[in-house]
Amino acid sequence: LLLTMLRRKSRVRSGARHNVYIRCLLSDSDLHPLVNSANLNFWRGNHNSGKFDFTDMTHPHLWYPNAREKKRNVFLHVGPTNSGKTHNALKRLEASSSGVYCGPLRLLAREVAERLNKASVPCNLTTGQEREEIEGAKHSSVTVEMADVTTEYQCAVIDEIQMVGCRTRGCSFTRALLGLCSDELHVCGDPAVVPIIQRLLEATDDVVTIQYYERLSPLVPLKSILLGLFQTSRQGIAW
Repeated sequence: LLLTMLRRKSRVRSGARHNVYIRCLLSDSDLHPLVNSANLNFWRGNHNSGKFDFTDMTHPHLWYPNAREKKRNVFLHVGPTNSGKTHNALKRLEASSSGVYCGPLRLLAREVAERLNKASVPCNLTTGQEREEIEGAKHSSVTVEMADVTTEYQCAVIDEIQMVGCRTRGCSFTRALLGLCSDELHVCGDPAVVPIIQRLLEATDDVVTIQYYERLSPLVPLKSILLGLFQTSRQGIAW
């Protein structure tokens, strides 16, 4: 009976868990003290002794002691599509001695892995369906759910960080944001996400720098309708 009750208690949807600690971190009340050596050692002591309370969602930044031991330099690259924000972040990744790219899609992870390998920077690829290891690689390109928060990197990149607000995948982006153990963390996404990221990182004592980008080329609407495509479309096709 006790095991059944514990199992029922542990069946909390990841989206619900994510919403709980996002609300805690963004609430007006100060539910999270700034990280210091005292509460970090307290967390580690309880965790190692088996007394860690997994139902406590009020201090998620303390779930990642390796990252909390660093004073990370976090760079927010925010702007519209085709503004060069991700390109600049990847240039820093390419120049680093070790690093990881965390993207929302398998295709993006593969694209970055191929880019780094072509630039003579050996890079592994890890997704939910693929795993390609390159001999001697100190860089990895992964889908965000596969991010390793136990390895130390010189540089890490999180792409499309606005997905931190996604009901189903936001917990993975939050985990990467709080947990990646890197000297430099480059976060790319939409400007609307800046206030949320700033509040999430208040408790980590990281140094946050925001860089805004403008679109490099204008959006130009078509002057004529593509009648041919519409005429050959079938019911159920979305335009």
